[in-house]
Amino acid sequence: MSASVRTTVALLFAAWFIDYVDRLAIATILPAIGDEFALDRGQQGLIMSSNSLASVVAPLAVPPLASVVGWRWAFVLAAGTGALVHLAVRLWLPAPPGSAPRTSYGPRAASGWGMSCAWACCGASP
Repeated sequence: MSASVRTTVALLFAAWFIDYVDRLAIATILPAIGDEFALDRGQQGLIMSSNSLASVVAPLAVPPLASVVGWRWAFVLAAGTGALVHLAVRLWLPAPPGSAPRTSYGPRAASGWGMSCAWACCGASP
């Protein structure tokens, strides 16, 4: 194996490792975030579940699209879809009573969908 291939493999492994450490970190810190924003365990579960569901659905949906329109347009469509979902929820989903504006669990759940749609273009889940 050439040096450039070894370097590429090492960098990809490092990126994959950091990606999964990040996922573990959010699961570990989620109770503190829930306390900060007055989220109960069910709302915290919705945030994590929406991210996990999107991590499964998006990688199954985007590659067939990429076969038709090409990877560049698939990336644009997936990232744009994620951004639009996030923006729509941020603008139109009301925050629960007693919470600060724009800190409701709905936008956080949609953020999980948006991030997973963007990752699906790479053929990997976050």
